Amino acid sequence: LFINAFFFFGISLGALFFFALQNATETSWSVLVRRVYEGIFSYLPVGAITVLVVLAAGSLGLHHVWSWMDPAVITEGSDKYDAVVVEKMPYLNAPFFWIRALVYVLTFVLGARWFRKQSLILDSESGEALVKRHLMVYRRSALFLVLFAVFSSLMSWDWVMSIDVHWFSTLFGWYVFAGMWVGSMICAVVLVLYLKGKGYLPQVNNSHIHDMGKWVFAVSFLWTYLYFSQIMLYWYSDIPEDVIYFNVRI
Repeated sequence: LFINAFFFFGISLGALFFFALQNATETSWSVLVRRVYEGIFSYLPVGAITVLVVLAAGSLGLHHVWSWMDPAVITEGSDKYDAVVVEKMPYLNAPFFWIRALVYVLTFVLGARWFRKQSLILDSESGEALVKRHLMVYRRSALFLVLFAVFSSLMSWDWVMSIDVHWFSTLFGWYVFAGMWVGSMICAVVLVLYLKGKGYLPQVNNSHIHDMGKWVFAVSFLWTYLYFSQIMLYWYSDIPEDVIYFNVRI
């Protein structure tokens, strides 16, 4: 359930990132398909709730996907006692974990609602009012990208990397981000092609679709590059706490 929830949550979050990126760079070609990206990131609340339900079940001891959530792991004398987890408790403790989780979700969901609202208003305005609102969306998009960069990395550490609590990686946040981004780009292309086949989006031509395809190509390279870089660096350094992640999976 968590893998499923996080996968689709990540696709919607990647679409929100790309939408904000287009605003911050004042890109014009993507205006014709922005409703598609808005449709994708409208799933964010559903995905967020599902992820939080799984996390809450873990905190209540209903499952042990995140082993560090079990109090016995930090109880001296317990069969499950883990000194590595104890060292990470200043960060991986329930109150701080849940504060972070709620901050992530509220930032992403409220940001998505705000962008969607402004997008609809922009369609009905003109003249000086349109220019002022455009500049406001431009500035807020730049601010959101900064928050996204920080929160998406922390989120991937908290929700995914801490499943394998003995392992850590400074690159993992970027890897998860690239996966979310490429997933959202592929989803957008598929939806645009589907809608075109149904007679919608008449102004979207082959050049627009080609531009979207180039984004898929570029971001898939980024995703692959990050994964390969990580495994290559771990391979030649051969540090036990690093290679455990790949050792289990290979």
